[in-house]
Amino acid sequence: MDSPEQLIRRLYAHWNAEGIRAAAELFFDAQLDYSDAAAWPGGGTHHGRPAVIARFEEVVEVLGLREAVVERVIQIGRAHV
Repeated sequence: MDSPEQLIRRLYAHWNAEGIRAAAELFFDAQLDYSDAAAWPGGGTHHGRPAVIARFEEVVEVLGLREAVVERVIQIGRAHV
């Protein structure tokens, strides 16, 4: 079983290699809820993997994000893996 850090690093490696949709299908629970600040355009709570994928794709496009690099992982609180 992966440690939380290994899991995060694998997720981002897959995201960089295959894209957010492929990474989400492999790593995100189907019933996932994701919330971002309501002040962001389109912000709020997004329910379910398809809605979260759509939101992440939108943010990635707006920010022009092409690759994410994990420099370090710091655990705060209890891991829920």
